[in-house]
Amino acid sequence: MPFPSVDVQGGLFPPDLLERAAQGEDVAAQQPQDFHLPKSARLADKTQAAFSEICVYWRSYSDRAALPGVDLQQVTREALVVPLLKRLGFGKLHGGFPIALADGSSVPIRWRTHDAEDAAPVHIVSDHPDLDRRGDRRRAPHAELQDFLNRSEALWGILAN
Repeated sequence: MPFPSVDVQGGLFPPDLLERAAQGEDVAAQQPQDFHLPKSARLADKTQAAFSEICVYWRSYSDRAALPGVDLQQVTREALVVPLLKRLGFGKLHGGFPIALADGSSVPIRWRTHDAEDAAPVHIVSDHPDLDRRGDRRRAPHAELQDFLNRSEALWGILAN
């Protein structure tokens, strides 16, 4: 079954899992209690409510990003990425400056999900439509994040554009 709104990269969401879920089959870890909800909660209702809330973030972002002279990276962070991460259970982003690595070098990634050495990095590149191509940058945003993960204690990261 094709999923026109889902671009599967890597193995986080295997295509067969999406297929089974789309057909309404039981899929492991998809019960209300798996999401810290009461057993009686309707997962579909909670999912729809969360999606509706996130659509509000998108509209706010779209309106602000269309204004002339805006800092797209700042608007992306403040109007879209931060509210989305809060909705997903993360707190405030930490950082705001290039993250330094143990070898003394730094990377163009400025944010983490929390204030700890092993916190997930959050790489926001709003001016970069293709995350696998470098464009005007020295390296592709995906490669920058992967390099950071390879050289740090973080196990995973978030790349947003």
